[in-house]
Amino acid sequence: MNHPPYVNGYTPYIHVVNAAMNPNAVVLSVDNSEIFPIGKFFLYVGIPLPSNKGALPVSISLNGNPRQLTFFGGASVTVADIDGTGVVEVFYDRDNGILQMLSTPAPTQPA
Repeated sequence: MNHPPYVNGYTPYIHVVNAAMNPNAVVLSVDNSEIFPIGKFFLYVGIPLPSNKGALPVSISLNGNPRQLTFFGGASVTVADIDGTGVVEVFYDRDNGILQMLSTPAPTQPA
């Protein structure tokens, strides 16, 4: 079994390997399908998302099954919410259909 690298020994650190657009969302494919059924992980978005698609919701493909990424309260995370590259913290609960972004990237600092 190939496990993802872990931060502090227990939190998986997952890389986005592709960002594909469809008419309804930008789907982020990850490099490892062995995400725990319930728990949090760090998602490294190392590729820029299409900036001209800012209003599109973001989904993450887990085991080939895209799931919509949301904020607390159920609002959809959009491409505009993940501007640039970096790491975000995500909570996943497969049984209850939760895929929630717990942190947001730091805002761009004025020049």
